[in-house]
Amino acid sequence: MASYLYNSLKRIVVGEEDDDPSCLKDPVTMALYEDPLKGLGLKQTAMPWDMRDALRTNCLNLVAQSSLNRRDKPLLPHKYALIAYHLAAKTLKVKKAQDLKKLMEEEPHLFSGRPTDMLQILRPVHCSGVPTNSRVRAGAMLHVIYDDYVLCQDPGDALPHQQYVCKVSYCGRQHFVRRRFSEFKLLHDKLQKELLVVPGFPAADVSYKVGLGDYSARGKALCRYACRVHASLGARGMFSPRLLAFLEIDAARVHIEEDGRVSKMLDSTSQVSGSVWHMVDEFWLKKWRKFVLGRAARRYEPPGPITNEHLLESVARTRYLLTESLTVEERKKRQKELDERATTVPPPIRREARLEFDQRSAAVEKYQTPLEEDSKEEPVQPEPATIGKHYRAINYDLWTYWRMVHGGGADSASRGAAAPSRHRRASSPGEQVVGGLFFGFEAVRTAPDVVAATASTRCRAAATTS
Repeated sequence: MASYLYNSLKRIVVGEEDDDPSCLKDPVTMALYEDPLKGLGLKQTAMPWDMRDALRTNCLNLVAQSSLNRRDKPLLPHKYALIAYHLAAKTLKVKKAQDLKKLMEEEPHLFSGRPTDMLQILRPVHCSGVPTNSRVRAGAMLHVIYDDYVLCQDPGDALPHQQYVCKVSYCGRQHFVRRRFSEFKLLHDKLQKELLVVPGFPAADVSYKVGLGDYSARGKALCRYACRVHASLGARGMFSPRLLAFLEIDAARVHIEEDGRVSKMLDSTSQVSGSVWHMVDEFWLKKWRKFVLGRAARRYEPPGPITNEHLLESVARTRYLLTESLTVEERKKRQKELDERATTVPPPIRREARLEFDQRSAAVEKYQTPLEEDSKEEPVQPEPATIGKHYRAINYDLWTYWRMVHGGGADSASRGAAAPSRHRRASSPGEQVVGGLFFGFEAVRTAPDVVAATASTRCRAAATTS
Protein backbone atom coordinates (compact mmCIF):
# COMPACT_ATOMS: atom_id res chain seq x y z
CA MET A 1 0.00 0.00 0.00
CA ALA A 2 2.81 2.40 0.87
CA SER A 3 4.64 1.72 -2.40
CA TYR A 4 1.42 2.36 -4.35
CA LEU A 5 0.97 5.77 -2.73
CA TYR A 6 4.66 6.58 -3.20
CA ASN A 7 4.55 5.84 -6.94
CA SER A 8 1.38 7.88 -7.36
CA LEU A 9 2.91 10.92 -5.60
CA LYS A 10 6.11 10.50 -7.61
CA ARG A 11 4.22 10.65 -10.90
CA ILE A 12 2.42 13.81 -9.77
CA VAL A 13 5.53 15.64 -8.53
CA VAL A 14 8.23 14.49 -10.95
CA GLY A 15 6.06 13.95 -14.01
CA GLU A 16 6.40 11.46 -16.85
CA GLU A 17 9.84 10.32 -18.00
CA ASP A 18 10.97 10.67 -21.59
CA ASP A 19 11.21 7.63 -23.81
CA ASP A 20 14.68 6.14 -23.45
CA PRO A 21 15.26 2.99 -25.59
CA SER A 22 18.84 2.76 -24.30
CA CYS A 23 17.48 1.46 -20.97
CA LEU A 24 16.73 -1.86 -22.68
CA LYS A 25 20.51 -2.40 -23.13
CA ASP A 26 19.98 -5.42 -25.41
CA PRO A 27 20.49 -4.25 -29.04
CA VAL A 28 18.03 -6.85 -30.41
CA THR A 29 15.31 -5.75 -28.01
CA MET A 30 15.99 -2.12 -28.86
CA ALA A 31 15.60 -2.86 -32.58
CA LEU A 32 12.37 -4.76 -31.97
CA TYR A 33 11.03 -1.90 -29.87
CA GLU A 34 11.68 0.54 -32.71
CA ASP A 35 10.04 -1.65 -35.40
CA PRO A 36 8.50 -4.95 -34.22
CA LEU A 37 6.86 -5.68 -37.59
CA LYS A 38 10.22 -5.63 -39.33
CA GLY A 39 11.50 -8.18 -36.83
CA LEU A 40 8.66 -10.50 -37.83
CA GLY A 41 9.33 -9.91 -41.53
CA LEU A 42 6.05 -8.04 -42.08
CA LYS A 43 5.06 -4.76 -43.67
CA GLN A 44 3.53 -1.84 -41.81
CA THR A 45 0.11 -2.70 -43.24
CA ALA A 46 0.11 -6.19 -41.72
CA MET A 47 -3.15 -7.42 -40.18
CA PRO A 48 -3.51 -9.32 -36.88
CA TRP A 49 -3.76 -12.68 -38.64
CA ASP A 50 -0.55 -11.88 -40.54
CA MET A 51 1.24 -11.38 -37.23
CA ARG A 52 -0.13 -14.68 -35.96
CA ASP A 53 1.02 -16.46 -39.13
CA ALA A 54 4.49 -14.94 -38.79
CA LEU A 55 4.76 -16.12 -35.18
CA ARG A 56 3.52 -19.59 -36.15
CA THR A 57 6.02 -19.83 -39.01
CA ASN A 58 8.89 -18.81 -36.76
CA CYS A 59 7.86 -21.42 -34.17
CA LEU A 60 7.75 -24.18 -36.81
CA ASN A 61 11.18 -23.18 -38.11
CA LEU A 62 12.53 -23.40 -34.57
CA VAL A 63 10.91 -26.80 -34.00
CA ALA A 64 12.38 -28.03 -37.28
CA GLN A 65 15.87 -27.57 -35.89
CA SER A 66 15.32 -30.45 -33.47
CA SER A 67 12.28 -32.49 -34.51
CA LEU A 68 11.52 -31.93 -38.20
CA ASN A 69 13.41 -31.85 -41.46
CA ARG A 70 15.20 -28.76 -42.63
CA ARG A 71 13.06 -25.66 -43.14
CA ASP A 72 13.80 -21.99 -43.54
CA LYS A 73 16.05 -20.35 -41.00
CA PRO A 74 14.00 -18.79 -38.16
CA LEU A 75 13.96 -15.03 -38.09
CA LEU A 76 14.25 -14.71 -34.31
CA PRO A 77 14.79 -16.84 -31.21
CA HIS A 78 11.54 -17.62 -29.44
CA LYS A 79 12.01 -15.01 -26.70
CA TYR A 80 12.56 -12.19 -29.18
CA ALA A 81 9.73 -13.46 -31.39
CA LEU A 82 7.34 -13.15 -28.43
CA ILE A 83 8.60 -9.62 -27.71
CA ALA A 84 8.09 -8.62 -31.34
CA TYR A 85 4.61 -10.17 -31.44
CA HIS A 86 3.43 -8.52 -28.21
CA LEU A 87 4.66 -5.14 -29.42
CA ALA A 88 3.22 -5.55 -32.92
CA ALA A 89 -0.17 -6.90 -31.75
CA LYS A 90 -0.27 -4.37 -28.88
CA THR A 91 -1.18 -6.95 -26.30
CA LEU A 92 0.83 -5.00 -23.70
CA LYS A 93 0.50 -1.42 -22.51
CA VAL A 94 3.87 -0.17 -23.69
CA LYS A 95 4.07 3.56 -24.32
CA LYS A 96 7.81 3.88 -23.87
CA ALA A 97 10.87 1.70 -23.48
CA GLN A 98 10.77 1.97 -19.68
CA ASP A 99 7.40 0.23 -19.68
CA LEU A 100 8.78 -2.68 -21.69
CA LYS A 101 11.78 -2.98 -19.39
CA LYS A 102 9.50 -3.04 -16.34
CA LEU A 103 7.32 -5.75 -17.86
CA MET A 104 10.33 -7.89 -18.71
CA GLU A 105 11.48 -7.64 -15.10
CA GLU A 106 8.11 -8.10 -13.36
CA GLU A 107 6.34 -10.44 -15.82
CA PRO A 108 9.07 -12.62 -17.35
CA HIS A 109 6.58 -15.40 -18.13
CA LEU A 110 5.13 -13.25 -20.92
CA PHE A 111 8.38 -13.60 -22.86
CA SER A 112 9.34 -17.18 -22.05
CA GLY A 113 8.28 -20.59 -23.29
CA ARG A 114 9.07 -23.09 -26.04
CA PRO A 115 8.42 -22.99 -29.79
CA THR A 116 6.12 -26.02 -29.45
CA ASP A 117 3.73 -23.95 -27.30
CA MET A 118 2.02 -22.81 -30.49
CA LEU A 119 1.19 -26.40 -31.47
CA GLN A 120 -2.06 -27.97 -30.25
CA ILE A 121 -0.55 -31.00 -28.54
CA LEU A 122 -1.82 -30.78 -24.92
CA ARG A 123 -4.27 -33.45 -23.72
CA PRO A 124 -7.24 -32.55 -21.48
CA VAL A 125 -7.45 -33.58 -17.84
CA HIS A 126 -10.73 -34.79 -16.38
CA CYS A 127 -12.86 -31.99 -14.93
CA SER A 128 -16.15 -33.02 -13.39
CA GLY A 129 -19.04 -30.92 -14.59
CA VAL A 130 -17.18 -29.50 -17.63
CA PRO A 131 -18.11 -31.05 -21.00
CA THR A 132 -14.85 -32.25 -22.50
CA ASN A 133 -13.94 -34.11 -25.66
CA SER A 134 -10.90 -36.25 -24.99
CA ARG A 135 -9.74 -35.77 -28.60
CA VAL A 136 -9.61 -31.97 -28.41
CA ARG A 137 -6.11 -30.54 -28.02
CA ALA A 138 -4.86 -27.21 -26.72
CA GLY A 139 -1.70 -25.12 -26.97
CA ALA A 140 0.56 -23.99 -24.14
CA MET A 141 0.87 -20.40 -25.41
CA LEU A 142 -1.46 -18.62 -22.97
CA HIS A 143 -0.87 -15.11 -21.61
CA VAL A 144 -3.34 -13.54 -19.17
CA ILE A 145 -2.52 -9.84 -18.80
CA TYR A 146 -4.05 -7.46 -16.30
CA ASP A 147 -5.66 -4.46 -17.99
CA ASP A 148 -7.84 -2.56 -15.47
CA TYR A 149 -10.49 -2.95 -12.79
CA VAL A 150 -14.05 -1.66 -12.50
CA LEU A 151 -16.36 -1.23 -9.52
CA CYS A 152 -19.70 -3.03 -9.72
CA GLN A 153 -22.54 -3.55 -7.27
CA ASP A 154 -25.22 -6.18 -7.43
CA PRO A 155 -28.76 -5.35 -6.26
CA GLY A 156 -28.43 -7.50 -3.14
CA ASP A 157 -24.92 -6.38 -2.10
CA ALA A 158 -24.36 -3.71 0.54
CA LEU A 159 -20.93 -2.70 -0.81
CA PRO A 160 -19.55 -2.56 -4.36
CA HIS A 161 -17.08 -5.14 -5.53
CA GLN A 162 -14.22 -5.09 -8.00
CA GLN A 163 -14.15 -6.86 -11.33
CA TYR A 164 -10.72 -7.28 -12.86
CA VAL A 165 -10.48 -6.80 -16.61
CA CYS A 166 -7.99 -9.30 -18.05
CA LYS A 167 -6.72 -9.50 -21.59
CA VAL A 168 -6.39 -13.13 -22.69
CA SER A 169 -3.94 -13.91 -25.49
CA TYR A 170 -4.19 -17.57 -26.51
CA CYS A 171 -2.18 -18.79 -29.50
CA GLY A 172 -2.31 -15.34 -31.09
CA ARG A 173 -6.02 -14.73 -30.40
CA GLN A 174 -7.05 -11.96 -28.03
CA HIS A 175 -10.17 -11.12 -26.06
CA PHE A 176 -11.13 -9.61 -22.69
CA VAL A 177 -12.78 -11.22 -19.67
CA ARG A 178 -14.03 -9.69 -16.42
CA ARG A 179 -13.76 -11.74 -13.24
CA ARG A 180 -14.14 -11.14 -9.51
CA PHE A 181 -11.70 -12.27 -6.86
CA SER A 182 -14.32 -14.68 -5.50
CA GLU A 183 -14.63 -16.29 -8.93
CA PHE A 184 -10.86 -16.84 -9.05
CA LYS A 185 -11.04 -18.31 -5.55
CA LEU A 186 -13.82 -20.70 -6.56
CA LEU A 187 -11.73 -21.77 -9.56
CA HIS A 188 -8.75 -22.39 -7.28
CA ASP A 189 -10.81 -24.54 -4.91
CA LYS A 190 -12.02 -26.74 -7.78
CA LEU A 191 -8.56 -27.07 -9.31
CA GLN A 192 -7.18 -28.22 -5.96
CA LYS A 193 -9.51 -31.21 -6.11
CA GLU A 194 -8.65 -32.09 -9.72
CA LEU A 195 -4.90 -31.42 -9.97
CA LEU A 196 -2.01 -32.80 -7.98
CA VAL A 197 0.00 -29.56 -8.01
CA VAL A 198 -1.56 -26.08 -7.97
CA PRO A 199 0.40 -22.81 -7.72
CA GLY A 200 -0.07 -20.54 -4.74
CA PHE A 201 -3.15 -18.35 -4.70
CA PRO A 202 -3.14 -14.67 -3.59
CA ALA A 203 -4.28 -14.28 0.00
CA ALA A 204 -7.56 -12.59 0.82
CA ASP A 205 -7.39 -9.14 2.44
CA VAL A 206 -10.22 -7.27 4.11
CA SER A 207 -8.76 -3.92 3.04
CA TYR A 208 -10.02 -4.50 -0.50
CA LYS A 209 -13.61 -4.60 0.71
CA VAL A 210 -13.36 -1.04 2.04
CA GLY A 211 -11.49 0.33 -0.98
CA LEU A 212 -7.99 0.59 0.55
CA GLY A 213 -6.20 -2.19 -1.35
CA ASP A 214 -3.88 -2.03 -4.34
CA TYR A 215 -6.25 -3.37 -7.00
CA SER A 216 -3.63 -3.34 -9.74
CA ALA A 217 -1.27 -5.52 -7.73
CA ARG A 218 -4.06 -7.97 -6.92
CA GLY A 219 -5.23 -8.10 -10.56
CA LYS A 220 -1.69 -8.83 -11.75
CA ALA A 221 -1.33 -11.58 -9.12
CA LEU A 222 -4.58 -13.22 -10.25
CA CYS A 223 -3.54 -13.13 -13.91
CA ARG A 224 -0.14 -14.52 -12.99
CA TYR A 225 -1.85 -17.35 -11.11
CA ALA A 226 -3.87 -18.37 -14.20
CA CYS A 227 -0.72 -18.36 -16.34
CA ARG A 228 1.15 -20.51 -13.84
CA VAL A 229 -1.63 -23.10 -13.68
CA HIS A 230 -1.63 -23.49 -17.46
CA ALA A 231 2.17 -23.51 -17.68
CA SER A 232 2.53 -26.18 -14.97
CA LEU A 233 0.08 -28.44 -16.78
CA GLY A 234 1.61 -27.68 -20.18
CA ALA A 235 5.01 -28.83 -18.95
CA ARG A 236 3.41 -32.26 -18.45
CA GLY A 237 1.56 -32.25 -21.77
CA MET A 238 -1.91 -31.50 -20.33
CA PHE A 239 -4.38 -28.65 -19.98
CA SER A 240 -7.40 -27.93 -17.79
CA PRO A 241 -10.70 -27.51 -19.67
CA ARG A 242 -12.07 -25.79 -16.58
CA LEU A 243 -9.39 -23.08 -16.72
CA LEU A 244 -9.92 -22.47 -20.45
CA ALA A 245 -13.69 -22.30 -19.96
CA PHE A 246 -13.14 -19.84 -17.09
CA LEU A 247 -11.12 -17.64 -19.47
CA GLU A 248 -13.77 -18.04 -22.21
CA ILE A 249 -11.40 -19.84 -24.58
CA ASP A 250 -12.95 -22.09 -27.22
CA ALA A 251 -10.24 -24.73 -27.36
CA ALA A 252 -12.08 -26.82 -29.97
CA ARG A 253 -12.33 -23.91 -32.41
CA VAL A 254 -8.67 -22.99 -32.02
CA HIS A 255 -7.73 -26.65 -32.48
CA ILE A 256 -9.60 -26.73 -35.79
CA GLU A 257 -8.00 -23.53 -37.06
CA GLU A 258 -4.45 -24.32 -35.96
CA ASP A 259 -4.53 -27.93 -37.18
CA GLY A 260 -5.53 -26.82 -40.65
CA ARG A 261 -3.03 -23.96 -40.84
CA VAL A 262 -0.04 -25.93 -39.56
CA SER A 263 -0.85 -28.91 -41.78
CA LYS A 264 -0.99 -26.65 -44.82
CA MET A 265 2.39 -25.13 -43.93
CA LEU A 266 4.04 -28.53 -43.44
CA ASP A 267 2.51 -30.15 -46.52
CA SER A 268 4.76 -30.38 -49.57
CA THR A 269 5.19 -32.36 -52.77
CA SER A 270 8.98 -32.53 -52.45
CA GLN A 271 11.06 -34.48 -50.00
CA VAL A 272 14.45 -33.76 -48.48
CA SER A 273 17.35 -36.12 -48.92
CA GLY A 274 17.29 -39.07 -46.54
CA SER A 275 13.65 -38.75 -45.50
CA VAL A 276 10.66 -41.03 -46.10
CA TRP A 277 7.09 -40.91 -47.37
CA HIS A 278 4.39 -42.07 -44.97
CA MET A 279 1.11 -43.62 -46.11
CA VAL A 280 -2.12 -42.58 -44.37
CA ASP A 281 -5.45 -44.30 -44.88
CA GLU A 282 -8.02 -42.30 -46.84
CA PHE A 283 -10.68 -43.38 -44.35
CA TRP A 284 -8.89 -41.45 -41.58
CA LEU A 285 -8.18 -38.52 -43.89
CA LYS A 286 -11.88 -38.10 -44.68
CA LYS A 287 -12.62 -37.64 -41.01
CA TRP A 288 -9.71 -35.21 -40.70
CA ARG A 289 -10.99 -33.14 -43.65
CA LYS A 290 -14.42 -32.83 -42.06
CA PHE A 291 -12.77 -31.75 -38.82
CA VAL A 292 -10.58 -28.96 -40.24
CA LEU A 293 -13.24 -27.71 -42.67
CA GLY A 294 -16.13 -27.72 -40.19
CA ARG A 295 -17.27 -24.38 -38.81
CA ALA A 296 -19.95 -23.13 -36.38
CA ALA A 297 -22.95 -25.48 -36.34
CA ARG A 298 -21.24 -27.89 -38.76
CA ARG A 299 -18.33 -28.53 -36.44
CA TYR A 300 -17.08 -32.12 -36.45
CA GLU A 301 -15.14 -34.03 -33.83
CA PRO A 302 -11.39 -34.62 -34.19
CA PRO A 303 -10.53 -37.74 -36.20
CA GLY A 304 -8.79 -39.50 -33.32
CA PRO A 305 -5.58 -41.55 -33.47
CA ILE A 306 -4.09 -42.21 -36.90
CA THR A 307 -4.87 -45.72 -38.09
CA ASN A 308 -4.22 -47.65 -41.29
CA GLU A 309 -6.20 -50.74 -40.34
CA HIS A 310 -8.49 -50.42 -43.36
CA LEU A 311 -5.50 -50.85 -45.68
CA LEU A 312 -4.69 -54.30 -44.34
CA GLU A 313 -6.72 -57.45 -45.07
CA SER A 314 -7.91 -58.57 -41.67
CA VAL A 315 -8.67 -62.17 -40.86
CA ALA A 316 -12.24 -61.28 -39.94
CA ARG A 317 -12.85 -59.72 -43.36
CA THR A 318 -11.44 -62.76 -45.16
CA ARG A 319 -13.63 -65.16 -43.18
CA TYR A 320 -16.68 -63.02 -43.90
CA LEU A 321 -16.01 -63.08 -47.65
CA LEU A 322 -15.58 -66.87 -47.63
CA THR A 323 -18.83 -67.29 -45.71
CA GLU A 324 -20.77 -65.09 -48.13
CA SER A 325 -19.56 -67.20 -51.09
CA LEU A 326 -21.24 -70.40 -49.78
CA THR A 327 -24.72 -71.56 -50.72
CA VAL A 328 -27.52 -71.77 -48.18
CA GLU A 329 -27.26 -75.56 -47.87
CA GLU A 330 -23.48 -75.38 -47.40
CA ARG A 331 -23.89 -72.73 -44.72
CA LYS A 332 -26.33 -74.93 -42.78
CA LYS A 333 -24.04 -77.95 -43.10
CA ARG A 334 -21.02 -75.95 -41.99
CA GLN A 335 -22.92 -74.44 -39.07
CA LYS A 336 -24.02 -77.91 -37.94
CA GLU A 337 -20.41 -79.11 -37.97
CA LEU A 338 -19.32 -76.09 -35.99
CA ASP A 339 -22.04 -76.66 -33.41
CA GLU A 340 -20.92 -80.26 -32.91
CA ARG A 341 -17.27 -79.26 -32.43
CA ALA A 342 -17.85 -76.06 -30.42
CA THR A 343 -17.99 -77.78 -27.06
CA THR A 344 -15.43 -75.38 -25.53
CA VAL A 345 -17.22 -72.22 -26.65
CA PRO A 346 -19.29 -70.60 -23.89
CA PRO A 347 -23.07 -70.99 -24.34
CA PRO A 348 -23.78 -67.23 -24.69
CA ILE A 349 -21.37 -66.93 -27.62
CA ARG A 350 -22.84 -70.02 -29.29
CA ARG A 351 -26.33 -68.65 -28.78
CA GLU A 352 -25.47 -65.26 -30.34
CA ALA A 353 -23.74 -66.90 -33.29
CA ARG A 354 -26.74 -69.23 -33.82
CA LEU A 355 -29.21 -66.35 -33.76
CA GLU A 356 -27.14 -64.34 -36.21
CA PHE A 357 -26.87 -67.33 -38.55
CA ASP A 358 -30.64 -68.02 -38.40
CA GLN A 359 -31.48 -64.38 -39.17
CA ARG A 360 -29.09 -64.30 -42.12
CA SER A 361 -30.38 -67.60 -43.51
CA ALA A 362 -34.00 -66.51 -43.14
CA ALA A 363 -33.28 -63.25 -44.94
CA VAL A 364 -31.57 -65.06 -47.82
CA GLU A 365 -34.42 -67.54 -48.22
CA LYS A 366 -37.11 -64.84 -48.01
CA TYR A 367 -35.74 -61.98 -50.10
CA GLN A 368 -33.29 -63.65 -52.50
CA THR A 369 -33.64 -66.29 -55.20
CA PRO A 370 -32.89 -69.77 -53.78
CA LEU A 371 -29.51 -70.98 -54.91
CA GLU A 372 -29.08 -74.41 -56.50
CA GLU A 373 -27.11 -77.00 -54.61
CA ASP A 374 -24.21 -77.02 -57.06
CA SER A 375 -24.12 -73.22 -57.57
CA LYS A 376 -21.58 -71.06 -55.76
CA GLU A 377 -20.89 -67.36 -55.67
CA GLU A 378 -17.47 -66.27 -56.81
CA PRO A 379 -15.28 -65.19 -53.88
CA VAL A 380 -15.05 -61.43 -53.64
CA GLN A 381 -11.45 -60.36 -53.96
CA PRO A 382 -10.44 -57.29 -51.96
CA GLU A 383 -9.49 -54.36 -54.16
CA PRO A 384 -5.74 -53.67 -54.18
CA ALA A 385 -4.70 -50.57 -52.24
CA THR A 386 -4.19 -47.70 -54.66
CA ILE A 387 -2.50 -44.40 -53.88
CA GLY A 388 -4.89 -41.51 -54.33
CA LYS A 389 -7.93 -43.71 -53.69
CA HIS A 390 -7.24 -45.78 -50.60
CA TYR A 391 -4.32 -43.88 -49.09
CA ARG A 392 -2.20 -40.77 -49.54
CA ALA A 393 1.53 -40.21 -49.17
CA ILE A 394 2.62 -37.39 -46.84
CA ASN A 395 6.06 -36.16 -45.90
CA TYR A 396 7.88 -36.80 -42.65
CA ASP A 397 7.20 -33.35 -41.18
CA LEU A 398 3.44 -33.61 -41.52
CA TRP A 399 3.46 -37.21 -40.26
CA THR A 400 5.44 -36.19 -37.17
CA TYR A 401 3.11 -33.27 -36.46
CA TRP A 402 -0.02 -35.41 -36.79
CA ARG A 403 1.39 -38.01 -34.42
CA MET A 404 2.15 -35.27 -31.89
CA VAL A 405 -1.42 -33.93 -32.10
CA HIS A 406 -3.67 -36.94 -32.77
CA GLY A 407 -1.48 -39.86 -31.70
CA GLY A 408 -1.64 -43.35 -33.15
CA GLY A 409 0.26 -44.28 -36.27
CA ALA A 410 1.57 -47.66 -35.08
CA ASP A 411 0.27 -49.43 -38.20
CA SER A 412 1.58 -46.84 -40.63
CA ALA A 413 3.50 -47.99 -43.65
CA SER A 414 6.28 -45.83 -45.05
CA ARG A 415 8.45 -45.65 -48.10
CA GLY A 416 12.16 -45.66 -47.48
CA ALA A 417 13.99 -46.10 -44.20
CA ALA A 418 12.23 -46.56 -40.89
CA ALA A 419 13.61 -43.28 -39.55
CA PRO A 420 14.77 -40.17 -41.39
CA SER A 421 18.43 -39.32 -41.59
CA ARG A 422 19.91 -36.12 -42.94
CA HIS A 423 23.35 -37.59 -43.59
CA ARG A 424 22.77 -40.33 -46.14
CA ARG A 425 21.39 -40.62 -49.64
CA ALA A 426 17.73 -40.25 -50.41
CA SER A 427 15.68 -43.34 -49.65
CA SER A 428 12.33 -41.98 -50.88
CA PRO A 429 11.20 -42.70 -54.45
CA GLY A 430 12.07 -39.13 -55.42
CA GLU A 431 10.91 -38.37 -58.96
CA GLN A 432 8.79 -41.53 -59.12
CA VAL A 433 6.22 -40.40 -56.58
CA VAL A 434 4.50 -37.13 -55.87
CA GLY A 435 3.55 -37.05 -52.21
CA GLY A 436 1.99 -34.45 -50.01
CA LEU A 437 -1.27 -33.83 -48.28
CA PHE A 438 -3.45 -32.47 -51.09
CA PHE A 439 -4.67 -29.80 -48.60
CA GLY A 440 -6.45 -27.64 -51.16
CA PHE A 441 -8.21 -30.71 -52.61
CA GLU A 442 -7.53 -29.22 -56.03
CA ALA A 443 -6.04 -32.42 -57.42
CA VAL A 444 -5.31 -36.00 -56.43
CA ARG A 445 -1.59 -36.63 -56.31
CA THR A 446 -0.98 -40.15 -57.46
CA ALA A 447 2.03 -42.21 -58.34
CA PRO A 448 2.76 -44.21 -61.51
CA ASP A 449 1.22 -47.65 -61.84
CA VAL A 450 4.46 -49.39 -60.91
CA VAL A 451 4.73 -47.58 -57.60
CA ALA A 452 1.04 -48.13 -56.82
CA ALA A 453 1.35 -51.86 -57.52
CA THR A 454 4.38 -52.06 -55.26
CA ALA A 455 2.47 -50.32 -52.46
CA SER A 456 -0.48 -52.72 -52.74
CA THR A 457 1.87 -55.71 -52.70
CA ARG A 458 3.50 -54.45 -49.51
CA CYS A 459 0.12 -53.97 -47.84
CA ARG A 460 -0.98 -57.52 -48.69
CA ALA A 461 2.35 -58.91 -47.51
CA ALA A 462 2.00 -57.08 -44.20
CA ALA A 463 -1.50 -58.47 -43.76
CA THR A 464 -0.34 -62.02 -44.48
CA THR A 465 2.52 -61.85 -41.96
CA SER A 466 0.25 -60.38 -39.32
